[in-house]
Amino acid sequence: MTAETGASAAAQTPAYDPAAVAQLLVATGAKLTQLLAAETDLLRASRTGETAALCNEKTRLSQVFAAGWRQFQTRPDTIDQLPAELRCELLEVARQVNAAALDNEQMLRVGRRAAELVLAAIARAVAQQRPKPTYTAGRTTRMLVRDQAGLGLNRSA
Repeated sequence: MTAETGASAAAQTPAYDPAAVAQLLVATGAKLTQLLAAETDLLRASRTGETAALCNEKTRLSQVFAAGWRQFQTRPDTIDQLPAELRCELLEVARQVNAAALDNEQMLRVGRRAAELVLAAIARAVAQQRPKPTYTAGRTTRMLVRDQAGLGLNRSA
């Protein structure tokens, strides 16, 4: 890579306005925090079916927030160049998003564990309802095959 190629690549990379990105992050972060809190409330109320409607917007806002935040991660000194009020607002929104995401993650884990327990209980109940094999004096196995497809083997030979 020559100096000219490096210079042209740098010229092609659009410069971003840190203040504009920070304002976008503040607005997006506030919406994301509200959405995460709403989803967490639905999970706490065991209204998991209603959380599916929030999924697309949560994904979109998370991607926008992550993309904006990456711009500051690649050039961390730009945060220090922001006006003090905007910098404080940005850092507070980042803290709120992080707290809401942690709370949301915890409720999602609780919901998943509850679903696993319910499914395990159903599996145990189904297993208990299965007919048990009965043994006769001739040591042959006879199972009740009501409403089930079966295969019979002739073991007398």
